[in-house]
Amino acid sequence: MYEYVYDAELVRLALAFGVVVSMLFYDRYGVTTGGIIVPGYLALFVVRPTHILTTLLIGLLIYWMVQKLLRPKWMLWGRKLFETEIVLALLLQSIWLGALLYLAPREQNLTFLFSIGFLLPGILAHDMGRQGARTTILAALGSALVVFGLITLVGAFRDIWGLPLLAANGLSTAPVAPLAFPETWLLVAIIASVVASIALYRWGLFPRALLTDSLRTGGFVTAGYLALFVTRPADLAFVLICSTVTYIIVTQLLMKQAILFGRTKMATMFLTGIVVTWLAELLISFSSLDYVPWIGFNAIVPTIAALLANDAERQGPWRTLAGATVATVFVLAVVTLVYFAYTWIVTGTPELILAR
Repeated sequence: MYEYVYDAELVRLALAFGVVVSMLFYDRYGVTTGGIIVPGYLALFVVRPTHILTTLLIGLLIYWMVQKLLRPKWMLWGRKLFETEIVLALLLQSIWLGALLYLAPREQNLTFLFSIGFLLPGILAHDMGRQGARTTILAALGSALVVFGLITLVGAFRDIWGLPLLAANGLSTAPVAPLAFPETWLLVAIIASVVASIALYRWGLFPRALLTDSLRTGGFVTAGYLALFVTRPADLAFVLICSTVTYIIVTQLLMKQAILFGRTKMATMFLTGIVVTWLAELLISFSSLDYVPWIGFNAIVPTIAALLANDAERQGPWRTLAGATVATVFVLAVVTLVYFAYTWIVTGTPELILAR
């Protein structure tokens, strides 16, 4: 995972500001910012511009490959087009990361060339295909600078006035179960998660059974992170509760008061997910519970909660739970098999990842 320059509170604020600024850009100028989550994530790396540059270059390469090579030969549109861009993002990210690790397997002096996120270049490429590369890049960078300015002001005022942190940054004294697999294997998990998400949406769950039609899994990457935390049931329960509360607030309250659909509905899901997970963390930190949820992964929790809630609104909570569960089991099985084969080839002694 990235070591953010900012603390968990400002990271959470950057994501929230990013969604708001993205929607304001869309309403005011009629352009999208490469996805509603893009401005927030880019803003976190303004002080590390090479990360942003690498992300944009990979996004441009995906855009060129899809629009110039793939789309003229195959009929790509809608979700199929987006899936292609996501798969290309993972493929190019894996190749690029592998090249960097090959050039500097021990030193970390090339980490400044890493791209941001696993799928961000694919999301950027998708908007480039709709409104052009130049417009998308300018909108993404402009909105990211606005968000960067906002969190810089918030951080400055907080430091000047000595305001307390509104984030659950405390350390738990209770023993914490290890993750299901090392963070360095997260890319393998994300690849398996994307494959599972596409497969379940295309072919359903069981042939000639109840769930034969499209089955959503709570987003492309959700199962990868759920598999990582499968050895920590409290964390899984935390994100499940937060996604349920997010779903109820948006569908039973907000959608009955306003017309929400498409991009606006997704933005509402993300903002609600951020507020719900943040408040839940605060309530836990103020309670007598010796527990800190999702230690080191605070930034991804609202995204997972929002994606699960959004798919629950589309296809129903139980179908989303089924899809996410099956995808998570698939990811864990894939990572286990790959790890088993890797240890067998490298050390000659095969190991099971959960028994390490």
